[in-house]
Amino acid sequence: MCKYPHVTVKLSGKTNYFYGVIGDVRDALRAAGVSEEEIDQFSGDAAHAGGDKEMLAVVAQWVTVK
Repeated sequence: MCKYPHVTVKLSGKTNYFYGVIGDVRDALRAAGVSEEEIDQFSGDAAHAGGDKEMLAVVAQWVTVK
């Protein structure tokens, strides 16, 4: 189970994939009322995860992915 299961992010069709996904998740978390501190924590975790595969694993730990 992810940290914010009520927050859903669609990942298909992204340009600038790595940072585009992080930005979309940040926007979705913000829209759901998540604190900026939590959003910054997500961003740091995702940005330092390594490649796309590792970053997607971090995303899936935080939000529901479609």
